Amino acid sequence: MLSVRSACIAQRPPRLTFQSKTSFLYRAAALSVSCSARNDSNPQIIQNQRKCGCSELLIPGNLDIDREAPLNGTMAAYNRHLLISTGKSDWSSKIEFEGGLAAEVKGALGRAGLNKGYDDLRDPNNIILTTNSSYKPSSISLAQNGASAYIFPQNLYLPAIPLSSALHNGASPTVELIRTYLLPTSPLPSKLIQALDLPLPPRKVHETHILICTHKSRDSRCGIIGPILHMLFTNYLSSRNLLHPKDPDASVRGKVRVGNISHVGGHKYAGNVIVYLPPDDDNWDRGGKGIWYGRVGGERDVERIVDQTVLRGNIIEELFRGRVGH
Repeated sequence: MLSVRSACIAQRPPRLTFQSKTSFLYRAAALSVSCSARNDSNPQIIQNQRKCGCSELLIPGNLDIDREAPLNGTMAAYNRHLLISTGKSDWSSKIEFEGGLAAEVKGALGRAGLNKGYDDLRDPNNIILTTNSSYKPSSISLAQNGASAYIFPQNLYLPAIPLSSALHNGASPTVELIRTYLLPTSPLPSKLIQALDLPLPPRKVHETHILICTHKSRDSRCGIIGPILHMLFTNYLSSRNLLHPKDPDASVRGKVRVGNISHVGGHKYAGNVIVYLPPDDDNWDRGGKGIWYGRVGGERDVERIVDQTVLRGNIIEELFRGRVGH
């Protein structure tokens, strides 16, 4: 553990408690400074413990991290997040250039969709965030040249989505996917399980997700800091017996998946992390919630996000960029 002092004191690389590989990589790329003692008395909001700007990564000087601007309100506004499983941790600068489901969704929602008569898909009050992730697609989607994706904060997983480009009958399952799952007129989540004719039915997502931007080809800041955070989250969750099995078809309440994602906006606030929590009371029509964090800077922040946000539902105020859902 990094020591916690009553004042912000720069330190030499400490001896960490993680595995030797973790310690080596962390000391090499993510040296940190620690700061004031905890103040966790407020059960809802963890008050600002880092007014001195400490616990920041000592990263190469050419990585311009904004440590001054207020974070609250810098989250990209959206209603639904389509998180596509690709098995990769970096992508083309614009993910639609790689083809697949991201290209089809962005095409249907853009000018090309208007030219094809998909006017009903465009609603200025309904913003769809589409990103790729490092999660592996399901085996059946790979076998059928399809895709797998999560939808947050509705907390649904679609293991097998046909791609329009793989069909030759003029059908557009991508357009039907958007109409069924991603528009304000979509059925409530409890009715979505049987709403679309898919090779495998959607399932509810019971586990928590921690998503970290690692989109290096878009911006080097998240590309350098993100993989370090992924390693720290994975190791800390493992030490707490909270890490979810890698099987994409499993969903275990109380466990946590850690994934890398493409650009979500705000690279200057790296590291950028989204935590998606399932509904507290299994009310899927109410949905879960997503909490966005920025300037996540090392082991101390990782532990607080797990201990306070994942396990208790608290918000860490000085890292908070915004939230979606209930």
